[in-house]
Amino acid sequence: MKYHRHFRERGFHTALLTTYSFDPVAFQNIMLTTLAGYGSRNIGILCDTAMFNQAVLDIGVPSLAGRSYHVAKRSMPAGAFHPKIVLQLGRTEGKLLIGSANLTTAGISGNLEAVSVVRYNEESSATAGIFKEIFGYFTHHCDPTDEAMRGVLKRAEKQTPWLRDASSEAVVEIADGQLLGFLTEGAPTYADQFARLIEGDKIKRLVIVSPFVDQKLTGIAKLRGLIGAQKVALIPDFLEQDFSRETAKGASWLDIFSPEPLGIDRTRRLHAKVIVAEGETADYVLTGSSNASLPGLFGRGDEFGNAEAALFRTFPAGSAVSAMQVNLSECLDTPFPADKFKLRRATSIGVSDDRKPVDGGSVEMRQGVMRWRPPSLDFVASEVRFHSSNGQTVGEVSAENIRNSWFPIPDEWKGNLKAFRYATVLIAPGSVSVPMPIAFLEEISKNSRPPQSRGLANVLEDIEGAQGIEELYEKVAALSVLNFTEMEEADKKKRFRGGPVEPKEKGQNKDEILGGDSEEFFAVAAEDVDDEGNGPDRAAILEGIRLQLNCSTGAMLFRAQEAAAELAALDQDISSEEEKNEMNANDLLSSEDDNANQNDHGDTENGNEPGKSSKKVLKSRVQQRNALAPFVDDLVKREADLRSVITLRGTSVEMPLDHCILFELVVQMILRTAALGPSEEATADFPFPPRSKENHRGWVVLLAKCVRSHAAYWGNRDLLASDLEDHQISALATLAATIQVLIPAMTSYKFDKKLVIERVSTPAIRFQKCLETSMTTGSPTDILFQQMLSALEEHQVFKRIAEAGNSLIN
Repeated sequence: MKYHRHFRERGFHTALLTTYSFDPVAFQNIMLTTLAGYGSRNIGILCDTAMFNQAVLDIGVPSLAGRSYHVAKRSMPAGAFHPKIVLQLGRTEGKLLIGSANLTTAGISGNLEAVSVVRYNEESSATAGIFKEIFGYFTHHCDPTDEAMRGVLKRAEKQTPWLRDASSEAVVEIADGQLLGFLTEGAPTYADQFARLIEGDKIKRLVIVSPFVDQKLTGIAKLRGLIGAQKVALIPDFLEQDFSRETAKGASWLDIFSPEPLGIDRTRRLHAKVIVAEGETADYVLTGSSNASLPGLFGRGDEFGNAEAALFRTFPAGSAVSAMQVNLSECLDTPFPADKFKLRRATSIGVSDDRKPVDGGSVEMRQGVMRWRPPSLDFVASEVRFHSSNGQTVGEVSAENIRNSWFPIPDEWKGNLKAFRYATVLIAPGSVSVPMPIAFLEEISKNSRPPQSRGLANVLEDIEGAQGIEELYEKVAALSVLNFTEMEEADKKKRFRGGPVEPKEKGQNKDEILGGDSEEFFAVAAEDVDDEGNGPDRAAILEGIRLQLNCSTGAMLFRAQEAAAELAALDQDISSEEEKNEMNANDLLSSEDDNANQNDHGDTENGNEPGKSSKKVLKSRVQQRNALAPFVDDLVKREADLRSVITLRGTSVEMPLDHCILFELVVQMILRTAALGPSEEATADFPFPPRSKENHRGWVVLLAKCVRSHAAYWGNRDLLASDLEDHQISALATLAATIQVLIPAMTSYKFDKKLVIERVSTPAIRFQKCLETSMTTGSPTDILFQQMLSALEEHQVFKRIAEAGNSLIN
């Protein structure tokens, strides 16, 4: 089977890949298209630094790197980063491919490659430890300061519960008592690990398929001595080798065989790496990346040699060669033609240091900030230059300003960031580094999400692209029907038999005005409860949470569209200072029977009767406000949905995208609608006053419930100190800004201090303290949080609420 066809399989959300050589065109046109098309969209690649830089110079900067996937460079101090791994992860299954294939045209669909495939699922759960071991190997080789790769790994682990629960194991026992293992460079070495696994068995023959070996066959000879093999059968490349015919003749223990039966000729190269140790009790097979050379077989990581990876398997004695899916047995019956010995040209060609491409490190951007990470601590550069896809310079910044630290992106760049494609660093006059793809962290995160229907994808894209409350609200209102329709269809599937229930009646008791800590907002169907009273398992509950959030968001957006016209007209109450000064609470509640002695704003010059115009305007305003009553009722339900989500999530503190969006929508719409009423209007006549005899009709209490529950839920030090994504930071900033206006408002409107204010302020103060102590000053999370918070504090809706409360005190 062609290598790339292995990825035409659904059920995986993540693909972690390693490679020595990298062809961005081949990867993006073949592998990336296949992986993403079948659901693997969280993609991270580790590539040898020198080979990646050479590919950029030869082929060009990968057009989608840094946006659709992330590629990170890895250097070995005394060798090459040489493993070839593809680790695919899904919620309930995993797939692993380890072999010799690079992410190049030849590796994907040209060369003869050898690849082993391992799966994890319910039927083959014994392999979980191997998957955990390989995930750890990938993590080990990642730069811990690489924010983009850390995001890929974090998303992978979060969405793969079976991997989180597994224990790392280098060797496991699988079906029929056979062993499966993962071997890598290090101490002990790759070859030493192999020898230990076959220790005690007498090895009759060592069969090695390897296109490249040492000039003097040193690696093969050392491996033979290590495991005590009597003979070695070597199948090298057909066109050129690293050793001469004379060298081969000098090794009496060595037989050379032809790869022609494998289909190797002048148009197809041998690139497979396989070692079979044929023992008396079992056969032992290695399929991986290592050539039969000293750097490959005996690499010690940072001390000497390459980074390599292979899968180890045991087979019944005498069966391994015939079990191969190629004509390996026929090869071992075909001697290598004497006229085909030809020294490989690469062995005599070297590249001087002054001709080697200079690595520039990496550049990262996220909303509002950027950072350059140099390739080494002593690397010196004066300037970082940003370029578009056609090579035009679109921005420049001092290297010291963004060297290993986050720096605000200039305002004049922000409208043109789509044009930014790669960066270079100026090392000395006339000397620049190899181009570096820019990693746009929020785009990589966004593009890593599971496939969505087009309508929902467009809704989320527009919501996330909104700048501030005004644009967010407009986008939401414009696209609401699309999302609502989709979520309504999802609801019909009834994947979760529970549903929201109305908030419990509280009466007028002040002790209950903010609700109890353990209010139940979801009803679980009787058939979901077992004999001992336990509810559905966590997976079903979380699925129900997600569905409920989607349906709640859809309903919220649908209601937002219905109210859009009324709110748009009433926006004048916020934006027009003249109107705010002219109209008071009595004006807004006037009817056609208002006393004619009220202030007259009629247009007498146009012949209109004094007072008629103002009465008409006031009546229109009353009708508009009355039209908001259903919208306010829906706000109450949505706020209850939010708190029910927290109740169901229990002790697991999470901030998924849907929860954050719904939280911001609810809070912003409560504040926006509340800000439409004059500050002194504290009666139940307005659909949404600050205070009301009807408990649920007062916006202060409704907002206080939401703030209280979320401040307690998100006031978690581990959560706030983690690598938060932009939508999470935005939700936290909204919560912090809301606290700043809510608590003074409760005081201004004279809510009971002990029974209301303290019950909100206690978790709010704890949340604020956690923010102050958990976010590292100067980190991207802190910078973004401060930017978002400042924008909210200056927004007219938040300022209007604050001014309304202050006017009562003054």
